[in-house]
Formats: sequence, structure tokens, C-alpha cells
Amino acid sequence: MRTILLLFLLSAVTVFGKDSKQLPKVEVKNSFIESYNDLHLSLKDLNEINSSKSEVDQEIINAFFEARIAFKKIEFLLSYLDNEFINDHVNGAPLLKTERKAPGLVIISPSGFQIAEEKLFEGDFTGFSELTNKLEAKLSIFGPKLQYVKLGDRMIFEAFREGVIRIISLGITGFDTPSAENTVSEAITSLNTLEAYLHFYDDYLSEEHKIYFKNKFEEGRGYLVGVSFDDVNRYQLIKNVLNPLYGDFLEIQDSLFIEQRDIVFSGEFPVNYKATSLFKTDFLNPGYFSRYNNSGDAEKRKELGKLLFFDPILSKNNERACASCHDPSRAFTDAQTTSLAFNGEGNIDRNSPTVINAVFNTKLFWDGRATTLEEQVEHVVHNDREFNTDFFEIIDKMSTSQEYKKLFDEAYPRIKKINSYTIIASLSAYVKSLVSFDSEFDKSMHNESSLTASELKRMENGFNIFAGKAACATCHFVPTFGGNVPPRYNDTETEVLGIPEVNDQANAMLDGDEGRYDNGRPKDRANFYKHSFKTPTVRNIEVTGPYMHNGVFTTLEEVVDYYDVGGGHGWGIAPENTTLPEDSLNLTKTEKEDLIFFMRQLSDFESFNKKPETLPTSSIAGLNQRVIGGLY
Repeated sequence: MRTILLLFLLSAVTVFGKDSKQLPKVEVKNSFIESYNDLHLSLKDLNEINSSKSEVDQEIINAFFEARIAFKKIEFLLSYLDNEFINDHVNGAPLLKTERKAPGLVIISPSGFQIAEEKLFEGDFTGFSELTNKLEAKLSIFGPKLQYVKLGDRMIFEAFREGVIRIISLGITGFDTPSAENTVSEAITSLNTLEAYLHFYDDYLSEEHKIYFKNKFEEGRGYLVGVSFDDVNRYQLIKNVLNPLYGDFLEIQDSLFIEQRDIVFSGEFPVNYKATSLFKTDFLNPGYFSRYNNSGDAEKRKELGKLLFFDPILSKNNERACASCHDPSRAFTDAQTTSLAFNGEGNIDRNSPTVINAVFNTKLFWDGRATTLEEQVEHVVHNDREFNTDFFEIIDKMSTSQEYKKLFDEAYPRIKKINSYTIIASLSAYVKSLVSFDSEFDKSMHNESSLTASELKRMENGFNIFAGKAACATCHFVPTFGGNVPPRYNDTETEVLGIPEVNDQANAMLDGDEGRYDNGRPKDRANFYKHSFKTPTVRNIEVTGPYMHNGVFTTLEEVVDYYDVGGGHGWGIAPENTTLPEDSLNLTKTEKEDLIFFMRQLSDFESFNKKPETLPTSSIAGLNQRVIGGLY
């Protein structure tokens, strides 16, 4: 019925005599192709200028930024249509990476605007020219294909909403403008572009809606026009304009009876399309990331998984549970520099990251060796320094409990069996439920915070530092504040920072842990992944110290000071493949204090603190001495 109504609405112009006017989707496509050609021409002009020069000058810089602006005029739709092409060839991060589809280790050199901008400001004229020529060539190949794209209204509104996420998380943070010199003007262009393309639907919008959007976009420009990168009030821009627009586009899509993708596709997506805010718990979809998402009875599976999480029966000596290293009172971390090993025999190499919102990670453990929660469980069970057991032994023990048998039968009525599959599925179901974006910061985005006016102002200042001058948000992306890569959040980043072995800057030594490079996955055995670790979430950071994979920093003040001097660069221990810029942040004392105050307002774990009151009993008396949450 919605599709029939859509067809009627969007053909109404012809029905009522305005047959000379094209459908909005046709106008959008025509405008998009025209702007794409403008981008191609701007790159051609840039390369012609390059061919007449021998070094970087102001004319080249101006022409480059004109090309960047031309790209921003189509980025929201071009990236939507082929996000992989954009990341690989047009505007991806200036970092080496591995080919995702190759059977072996194939390294891809960075290409596109971001790496070209780095070369430009390094004065590497030859490298810059090679990159801009390559970019022009790639666009020449891709451009002719656009005329064959069947662009529908649903796709356009999905691109609108994705474009808003992109501005919030990548645009105004400076992520895709390494020099930050053109960030504000590009953000204005992106905002103007969304408004211009929405105008193609004016004939179908009410006057109230048209006035609302006109005012909203004008308000957005008010935060950006005539403002430097450091002085943009990102907090107010996101709260008052961008985040509301994310929900507004969905409202308009519904009002025009344009179908949503959930009607068209049966599969899961990382972003829950029905969500109206980036700062609500329903923004991301745990089901996309869970391998066993549709197994058994969801609620009973989750409750069973909670029992298992706190039950040391999963370990060989019946003394260690998942909760041993993921203490709910510490936001599911362990407060250790490095976690205690099995039987208390020393320590493992790293500490325990939080499992709150961990379901959204495509790289788990500090070194990224697991890609799903289910895979993570298997690693812990078999690791001789963690649970030191196997599923055969676990199943044998659990099968001595009539209570456990009953719980498994109820959670999996079609299987009715305790096996590795049902154990793993249950544990992952519980961890998948540990999802929340309900901190004071999140609440403030909807005017629901309990903070005082002065506290809100400090938080606002801190967030603006986090997402601006301090560049934290270029790795800890909004809204997860972790390495979950926007706008689709279907990948998780790792970074090379140059982490010291001990907290002694005067005698600093690089920690010897090689991280992702040594995680056992052949495609990660690339030199640029040496000392690379997953970017953890900053949510709940107030209680998840000590910090870094080796717990080298005890306080948030120490962490901020480390970044302020350029991380490993400032400590003189940065490896060659460091992904952190070497510049000092030059934060003032007040800026550091406000930054830390903001991060503390991301705490949101208390609702998950309740432990089971009892554990299932066994017919073997010795097993009934188990301690909820483990002994150590």
C-alpha cells in the first residue's frame, strides 16, 4: 500500500498538469551527474595547473580546495552509492590497508583527497601530482556508470540521513581534512548540498515543513559561517541542527510514503533505520553484528547467557568466570594494568576492555583477533591463560545440573541440548544486551540531562575540544566514541600510537607488544599493523582505568597529557608506522579539565550491575561451591 501511495504522490505533478516538471528523483540524478562532471573538470583544471609548475604554490592550493568543495557537493550521494570506491580511491584515510577481498595479504596504498592533502602541505609536489592525476583517472572511469544508476526516492532519503551522520562524525571533526584548513567551508558546503537536494521535493512538502527546514539549515550555517575550526560550537550544532535533521529526514520520508529499506531488504543493517537520533540506545542494531541472532527464545537465551557470564563452571578449575575480568561495577573491566592469568600464575599480556557496546565491534580483543562475540567466546575458553578448558569438559559439567538442562531446553526448544553452539549463543546474547547510549551527554542532546547549567557548559566546552582542537573524535567516532567507523559503523579501526612500556617519559621505551600484527590472522601480518591496537570506546572511561592495553596510565589526566604532546612522537618512541599525528595539541589547563569533565559524562553502566542471586546446582557436590562471578 505504501508503494502504491508513493507512486501516486510522486506522479501527482503530471496528473495535475505540471507535466513539464520532472520527478524529484530524476532532478536529483541530473543534478548529481552535473555536479559529478564539475568535480571531474575541477580535478582536470588542477592537474593542468600542476603540469605547468614544479612546486606547490598558492594557485595549486586554491585549485585543490576548489576540487575538494566540488567533491563535497556530491559526497553524500556518491558515498552512499559506492562507499567502498570512495574509501579506496577518493576520500579514504591516508593510511596503508589490506585488500579486504584478496585471499592473501595484499597491501593497498592510500589514495584520494586526504593523502593528497598531506602531500600538498608536506611540499611533496611530485607525490601530490601523482595522486591528483590518479584521482582524476579514477573519476573518469567511474563517472560514465552513473547514468545507469537507478536512483529511487528511498535511496535519496537514505543518502540524506547518511550524509547527516557523515557531517557529524567525519566532517566537522576534521577527520577527512588532515590540515583542518578547509574543514569549516566544506561543512557549510555539505549542509548546503543537503538543503539544495531537499528542494527538489518542495512540491510535496507542506508550507510548515518548508519553513522549518529553511530555518533549520539557516541555523546550521549560523554555527559555521565566519568561524575558525577551533571555534566551531559542534555541541550546539549537533544538538540543535544536525541530530534533529537526522530524525526530520525520516519524518519527511514517512510523510511522502516512501518505503524504508527494511521493507525492501530482509537482511540486517548496522544502523537501525527507524532510529531518530544518534544518541539513543536504538541507533545501532546489535542483530547485524551477532552471528546467532535468531537462535532460540531471545529473552530466555539472554537470561541464560547472564547466568553463564557469572558462572565459573566455564573454566577448568571452576574458579574463573567471564565476570572475573569483566566486573560490572567497573563497567565490565578489571581495573588491572594487565589481567590476572589462569590459577593466578602471573598475568596475561593486556587488560580487559569493557564489553558494554562491544557487540558493535568487528575487531575484538585489543589486537582484533576475533571478529564476532561468538568467536571471542571460543578464544577465551580455549586459551590456557584464561579458561584453560574445552567445550567437551564444560558440557560434561553442566550436564550434571538438572536446572541447567531445563534452562537450555526452554531457551532452545528446537534443539533442547547443551552444546558448544547453545553455550556460545547464550553468552553472546547476554553481551549483546549490554548496549546503552544513555549517559548524561546523550541525555543532554535531548534536553533531558540532570546536570546544572554550569556543568552543562563545561561538558559543552569539553565536547567541543574532544571533537575539535584535540582531534579525539577523529579516532573515537561519534556516537560510540570508539573505533566504530561512520557513517555505516560496519568496521572497527585500530591505531598505532606508540604506547610506552612504563609511565616514565624521561626514560621512555616503546612497549614491545606488537598487537594486531601478531594476532594470528594472516591478513593482519603487515608491517604497518605492528603495535596497532583496537580503538576502545571512551564511554564509561571514568571507571575503566588504568588506560591503554598495558594499563600504563593510571589517570585520565595522564592520558590527556600523553596525547597533548603528540603521543609516542612527543615521548620519542613512535614507531615508523604511527597513525597519530605528531603535532602537539597545545591544550590549556582549562581545556584539559573540561575535556576530562566531558568524558566523565559518558558514564552509563549502573543499569547492568545486577548479578544473579544464585547459580544452578549440580549433582556433583564439589561443583556447588562455585562463587558467583568467580574467585579471581
